[in-house]
Amino acid sequence: ELDLLGTGKVERGSLQWRNFPSRLSNVEANLSFSQATVLIERAEGRYAEGTVRATGQVTLDGFRPGVVAIEAEVEAVRPLWSYAKFDLASTLSGHLSLEGRPDSLLLRGDLTAARSLLRPKIDWRSIVSDPTKRIGAGVYEPSKEILQLDVKLHADADDPVKLKNDTAEADLSGELALTGTNQRLGLLGGLSVGRGRVGFLGRDYTIEGGTLEFKEPYTSA
Repeated sequence: ELDLLGTGKVERGSLQWRNFPSRLSNVEANLSFSQATVLIERAEGRYAEGTVRATGQVTLDGFRPGVVAIEAEVEAVRPLWSYAKFDLASTLSGHLSLEGRPDSLLLRGDLTAARSLLRPKIDWRSIVSDPTKRIGAGVYEPSKEILQLDVKLHADADDPVKLKNDTAEADLSGELALTGTNQRLGLLGGLSVGRGRVGFLGRDYTIEGGTLEFKEPYTSA
């Protein structure tokens, strides 16, 4: 049985979780060891162009992470989510908590989104002609589904999400819950649609306003 006592310090470290492309870099952390638990008294690093500060603890199974419980503040991180039906980039700030085992984690949080860009990869004509061809869940790998999501996202009307692709442009604002998993992203909530345009069958149409509702916890339909 592992029994560690003492303190430690991490300087210029990096951390990358399995099945995730981005890494936490330039990590500085103060650690305390109490039997089979690592206490994170203070940690700070860079992630997706922004800063992450965290505290918490990790239990150890031998020399492998066991149960994780971490509270974090993120400032101006800008991750890119790329899925079969859309790409989304957003600068995020707020609070996150991560708990569970490395192969079964739950991420909760409350974040404000800024400078957001949503690029749909859909054929509007096929959706109109056949409503069943909506933005649904694609193929995923169950073995890589390790993270459950429950994160609130706020997009203010003064800094809306910019929806833009070759055929449509619009401003979106409101509150959503990012749900699902790292393999099957879902959205719950509603967004107000500001003035915009959409091209369809060779003609441009002006959008005066409207709403988008998301009701599927494991798809972005």
